[in-house]
Amino acid sequence: MITSSNTNGLYFKCSLRGEILSVRNSGIPGINENETLSLFPGLFQGESAESAFDFIVSIKRNGAEFGRRLLIKTENKPAALFFSGALVDDFIIITGTEQHINFTNFLNEMLVISNEQTNLIRDLYKEAATNKPAGFNPETEYYLVELSRVNNELTAMQRDLAKKNRELDELNKLKNNFLGMAAHDIRNPLALIINYCEITTDTLKENPEKAEGFISRISHFAHFSLGIVSNFLSVSTIEAGKLTLYKELVSVIKIINDVIEFNSHSAKVKNIRVSCEAAGDDFSLHADFQKIFQVINNLLSNAIKFSPENSDVLLALTREKNFYRFEVTDEGPGLSIDGQKLLFRPFGTANEQTEQKKHSTGLGLHIAKKIITEHGGDIGVESEPGKGSKFWFTLPFEEKEK
Repeated sequence: MITSSNTNGLYFKCSLRGEILSVRNSGIPGINENETLSLFPGLFQGESAESAFDFIVSIKRNGAEFGRRLLIKTENKPAALFFSGALVDDFIIITGTEQHINFTNFLNEMLVISNEQTNLIRDLYKEAATNKPAGFNPETEYYLVELSRVNNELTAMQRDLAKKNRELDELNKLKNNFLGMAAHDIRNPLALIINYCEITTDTLKENPEKAEGFISRISHFAHFSLGIVSNFLSVSTIEAGKLTLYKELVSVIKIINDVIEFNSHSAKVKNIRVSCEAAGDDFSLHADFQKIFQVINNLLSNAIKFSPENSDVLLALTREKNFYRFEVTDEGPGLSIDGQKLLFRPFGTANEQTEQKKHSTGLGLHIAKKIITEHGGDIGVESEPGKGSKFWFTLPFEEKEK
């Protein structure tokens, strides 16, 4: 037991059942060092006896507990001591002191002692023991070894804690970035919806055709806002590990046609020609229809968003061995290598895209990657600045699905 010279205390070595195997007493009256095999909770009375039992259980469950105040029976009257204990190999080591030890300070002091210093102390003690055999205490050597082991563990815990803090800091920055982008992306369309609603109300009777155009814009901005919220909810579900796939036999060709129809208005506005090449197979497999629709829709809508007017977007579907490969090729600004590294991460957007003033939370591709990965496929991009981009993914299938 390590205590200051003016601190009285106790040291117990107990079995995992709480039986006292050995006792060391420094100034606490009424505790017999020769009395062993009694239960540790039996040294206490009243509520402290129940608390002592919980103390043993807590050490076995958590590995250690510190600073529990218990009333121990002595010759005269119960004495209040602060007990700390830990699992060491197949034993429970417990110390009790009259003063409460600040465990944070204790850890800091332990971290100050390096392994080299601990080894030096051990070597000096061995040397002293060789010269003065009568003063050699084997338990002191044991505690020095334990000190070195605990120091290693504490140092490793400190490094791990620092790493976790850095990760939390990065996640907090990502969260703040997302909230800023999401607020920006949702605020603008909501403001436009309000404005168009007011204009539509004024022009509905006088010019119904013009009002119909305003209603179309209201619908467009409402769906845009809904898409942002849906993406956020999808990410929350995915990161919580709750992504569920409802697989059925589906035709990838049908999904592609539905996605093209869904994006036809956006393509028409920019006079973008969307075409699809797929031949030689019926392209059917077991997959989640809605999730694959979500992935292809994200890739096609991005291609339309970042493509110039009067350009082409090509969708291609091919069979390669035991998987299908889907591609979306556009004639947009393209992506640098650094820009590509930012994609498929949560809240990641490429710089080339943001320079085009196309605001995005960067969630769509992250969600797409999770969905494709859960289907056992892969997803990626091929691009160069000024030469457009080709986004692709693969979906495995078995011949019995055909």
